Amino acid sequence: MNKEEIKKLIANGRIDKALDILIEEVNLIKDERTRNDFILQSSRLMRILREKNLGIASPENISITLNQITNGVLSMIDEVDDEISKSKKTDSPGTIENNDEALLSELSEIIGREVSNIPSEKRNSIIHQIKLYRINKQNLESAEEASAKWGELVPPIILHRIKDEKEKIDKVINQLKTLL
Repeated sequence: MNKEEIKKLIANGRIDKALDILIEEVNLIKDERTRNDFILQSSRLMRILREKNLGIASPENISITLNQITNGVLSMIDEVDDEISKSKKTDSPGTIENNDEALLSELSEIIGREVSNIPSEKRNSIIHQIKLYRINKQNLESAEEASAKWGELVPPIILHRIKDEKEKIDKVINQLKTLL
């Protein structure tokens, strides 16, 4: 995937073309959630453009939604590039999947207690949950940054996004605790 080419398309207002390319690229990723995230963004884009063409969406709502879609896509591009790179290579010792010490450390930090071993039969599920945690954490940070930019005039959709991401993070943490 050529991140710069996709970012250039976005900068030129061609988010639709960028999403088409990204959806094709994410088919290489095993993580269905990432694929679904891009499909969701594409769906949101088509819906707001349809509302714009029908004249049923306000210019302000159109602008906010397009900015949210663009922000979401940009925040996922680097992650997708990393995932595609991983899927094209065999696992190397530097990846989290082969580094138990790093995995245990990150897992301990996420759930707030020391973890000394990972049941081998649950390893893939735990790694998947850690990846979900990272995505949700990144999305939360992005939403909090957007909220800070708006200050007291933060749109409700951003506040909802923050709440939603916090709930997702709590769900992942609970799932990890269950797996251990």
